Amino acid sequence: MPNNPLLSLIVRQLIITIGNVSLFYLLVLSILWLFKIKNPSLRYLFLVVPLIKGLSTLTRVPVGVVGRPHGALFVTFQLAGPTFIPKAPLNIDTFNWTIFAIPKNTWYLGASLFLLLSAVSFLIWRAYQLWHFNRLLADAVEIDPQDSVIYKSLNKLMGKIMIAKPKLLLANTSAAPFTVGIWRPIIVLSPSLINNLEPEEMEAVLAHEVAHIARRDYLYHWLIVVVRDLMYFNPAVHLIYKRLSWEKERACDRLGSKLTQPRILAQGLIKLAELRWAEPDLAYTRSFAPQNLIKRRNSRLSARVRTLLAPPTYKSLNWLAKLLIAIVILFLLSLEIHFGTFLLKPFLFLS
Repeated sequence: MPNNPLLSLIVRQLIITIGNVSLFYLLVLSILWLFKIKNPSLRYLFLVVPLIKGLSTLTRVPVGVVGRPHGALFVTFQLAGPTFIPKAPLNIDTFNWTIFAIPKNTWYLGASLFLLLSAVSFLIWRAYQLWHFNRLLADAVEIDPQDSVIYKSLNKLMGKIMIAKPKLLLANTSAAPFTVGIWRPIIVLSPSLINNLEPEEMEAVLAHEVAHIARRDYLYHWLIVVVRDLMYFNPAVHLIYKRLSWEKERACDRLGSKLTQPRILAQGLIKLAELRWAEPDLAYTRSFAPQNLIKRRNSRLSARVRTLLAPPTYKSLNWLAKLLIAIVILFLLSLEIHFGTFLLKPFLFLS
């Protein structure tokens, strides 16, 4: 049996990535609680940090599985200097082709096949969902700018805020609208949404989507989705993704309420929830255009409505507070967390 098989390197790297993201997530939550940061845009900014750190850990030389005999668990912190090079648990220069071969051992073979099948199955599933999502957009019909009352509401909102002019599409999707795109934003509406909302409610819902465009969520969301899928094996990443979606919706509710009447927007959200509960839940739209905040169970709709009807007051930040927040975020990004052997010694195939 090789001493340092490739599988050992891969599994250690996955474990270190899970641990790093989890610790940074707890660290960020502690900062948000300690400094009582309620602004959803600031919370969104802080929550991106664990994803960046997890991605950097996943794509570089494995760190920290060194020292401490008997599999003792330990964690150390240090700042990464300009010349900092992570210490590798294995000497990569000593690798040869025999180490990269899968050993004739049940543990190695089983674990290797499990990792391989999991990754391939996930990629096939995501590709299938993306194909369905692109097909949905390809079959969508563009709403006529000349004849539509919806475009009049959109132009009215665009007169209040500077955004890139979006395209409006009509598609057979779930009731909740969503905004996608890379080069140009696209707002996707459903027939049930248009047929059941009053003109002022439709304008309020469009105000929320315009807020997504103003924040460039249609672009940033794809980057977050890619990072999430690269670390699909990490439960903490999925928790952070849901938290990011929640903070993003809160920020857009806040901005959208400045473009329209908050009461009408709250009323539109309630109608959206009623319509969506009566329609099938499309997994591919939920995955690439998240609508997880108006769904059948565990909805945070009531919290959004309460916030719109009685909006909290956020203190405006002066330059000193902004500078302090920037320093804290830079500190978190430069922080390195090193793990020990994670009590893996009892498992021979990881030793």
